[in-house]
Amino acid sequence: MKPKLADYDLRQMPASFSGLRVETGPVQFGEDHPGVFLRGDAAFAYAQALSQILTTHQNPDAIAGPVCIGLVKLLQSARVG
Repeated sequence: MKPKLADYDLRQMPASFSGLRVETGPVQFGEDHPGVFLRGDAAFAYAQALSQILTTHQNPDAIAGPVCIGLVKLLQSARVG
């Protein structure tokens, strides 16, 4: 049985970076916990590579497989158009 994976919606934030372009890498907003920002083109490239690995690996681990599939879906959600 294939696990049901959450869909990810694009959250648009106000452009309060004074015109700065945020590049792929670690980002911290104020005192919040740091996170990782991936630009859409980078995210899609990672999704393609991970999908290819999952396709060629016939028996993914029961836990790692669904986690990786969820990551692919998350990364693909950055693609618009």
